[in-house]
Amino acid sequence: MRRLAALCVAAATLGGCALRGDLRRVEVQLGEYREETARADSARAVMLARLLDELSGLQSQANRILDTLTSQRQAMVSMQGSFRGELTQVQRQLVTIQELTGQSQSVISQLRNEIARREIIPVAARPPSGRRDEQGAGAGVGAG
Repeated sequence: MRRLAALCVAAATLGGCALRGDLRRVEVQLGEYREETARADSARAVMLARLLDELSGLQSQANRILDTLTSQRQAMVSMQGSFRGELTQVQRQLVTIQELTGQSQSVISQLRNEIARREIIPVAARPPSGRRDEQGAGAGVGAG
């Protein structure tokens, strides 16, 4: 039994030494792992900060673009209103021109009819030349 007790003490002593060495290795590995993790976390933090800066810049650009588009849209709406007003004025002027053209055509037709009617009157029916002709011509012109 003494032998067994000595063996147990020897195994425990040898086992304790092995455990201390293993524990030391695990502690070293754990320290290295913590350092690597801290470096990776630091690198990720730097990358995240850069991404946030870029996103902020992109958001600023997007806001400026939206502002520009909004102002251009407002300018286009204003221009459309202006064009519509000008188109309405042009249409009114066109109607006026058409009315005046119709009146001119009517006057031209009346003048043509009068010229044709005067050409139809026989030469014999016209007053003799002289004073009466001047009076007749004056009266004829005023009548038309």
